[in-house]
Amino acid sequence: DTVGELRSQEATLLQDLAALPGLLATLNYDHLLEQVTGHPAITWQDTNAVQEVLRGHRQAILHLHGEYQKPESVVLGLASYQKVKDDPHAKAILQCFTLGKTLLFVGCGDTVLDPNFKQLITWGTEVLKDVAPRHRLLCRASEMSAFQQKLAPAPWLQPIAYGDDYAELGPFLRSLVPAGASAAAAIALAPGRLQPVQALS
Repeated sequence: DTVGELRSQEATLLQDLAALPGLLATLNYDHLLEQVTGHPAITWQDTNAVQEVLRGHRQAILHLHGEYQKPESVVLGLASYQKVKDDPHAKAILQCFTLGKTLLFVGCGDTVLDPNFKQLITWGTEVLKDVAPRHRLLCRASEMSAFQQKLAPAPWLQPIAYGDDYAELGPFLRSLVPAGASAAAAIALAPGRLQPVQALS
C-alpha cells in the first residue's frame, strides 16, 4: 500500500547521494530518488536503456530489483530472485560495475546476503583476488564488526564507518569529494579516512 505513495519529507540525504558523480542504483521499488533528481526510473529489464546509461548517454535511476510501476520487473520471492540471478544481462551489468566502477553501498543492511549479490560476491572474490580493494560499504561504527564478518568471503568489498549515528551519514557523504578530486578516487583510496576506520574493528 505504501510503495508508490512514499514522498520524501527530508530530501537532503538523497540530494547528498545525487551530488556524487556516477550512477545511482537502488534495490528499492519506490521513486524517492526520482522525486529528488528528476531522473527517470529504469529496471534491470530495460537492457537498451541500461546500456545508454552506462555509456553516459542519459541519466536515470537504475532499479536492480525492479520498480513498482513495472510489476513484472519486481524481484520479490524465490522465483523472481532466481529469474534476475540467472538473467545474463543483469549478471553482466553487476560484473561490469564491479570491474569498471567504484561501488559505494549506502544503507544496504543485509543486502550482502541477498541471493543476487551473494552470486556477485562469489564471482568477485575469484576475479578480484589480486586487485586492491576499491569498493566500499558504509555502515555505523557499531556495525563494523558484523559487516566485517558478513563480508569475510569478499575481501574486494570493505566496510567503512561513517560515524556513530545515522545523522552523520549526510556530512560524511558531503566530505567524500575534495575540491578537484573525483568521487571514485576519494572512495577507492581515501587512505587518511580508511586507517582510523579499520582501527575500529
